[in-house]
Amino acid sequence: MKSMINSAIPYACLSATEYFKGVMFAVFAAYQGAAEAATWILLWKVWCLIEIVPECIASAATVRVEHNLSQGDLTIAKMVARRSLVVCTISSIFFSTLLMVTRQVFAWSLSLDETLQQMIIEVIPYIALCQPFITAGVSADYLNGTLGRYSTSVGISTLIDVCFTIPLAAMFTYIVGFNLEGLASAMCIGYAVTSVTNLVIFSETDWQYAAKKVQEYTEE
Repeated sequence: MKSMINSAIPYACLSATEYFKGVMFAVFAAYQGAAEAATWILLWKVWCLIEIVPECIASAATVRVEHNLSQGDLTIAKMVARRSLVVCTISSIFFSTLLMVTRQVFAWSLSLDETLQQMIIEVIPYIALCQPFITAGVSADYLNGTLGRYSTSVGISTLIDVCFTIPLAAMFTYIVGFNLEGLASAMCIGYAVTSVTNLVIFSETDWQYAAKKVQEYTEE
């Protein structure tokens, strides 16, 4: 029961932070105008859409990594983890490129309003260019959870969102006066910093300790 509670707390913190960040960015977009608010909501769905395949791959990889760690096969666990990062990044590059190439059609499919279409087209390059870097970090975050580093990963990610990403977006909106491209820039910068942090945490993993924790959890 204790291990379940310890695992649930970071998940709850992450969900609360992501919800809070989503609300704040919607508020910033609404300050810019009704059209900007509507466009940002649509773009948020686009962002979630191109993350589906890489996140599914990362989630599947964590199952295999955990299985091999429970069996004591550290070499195979490392190989699966590292290859999953590569596969996730390559798949993200593919879908980001596809989104970039078809952005005109994609914008038309989301809205028939020409103003909204133009704003969507202007922001999509930010999403497409940053997503591969974001995916690498998100995939590392999934793996960090399996490797017993989830609390550290979530804690640092929450700190970055609350103390850096959201204030940066607020500054771009209220002080500098940027449009939706400013919000997209703040989001990309925040995600990039979080991704680098997750990759650093992953690279410094003590695999012997991770295997021990997984085996203890399996025996409970």
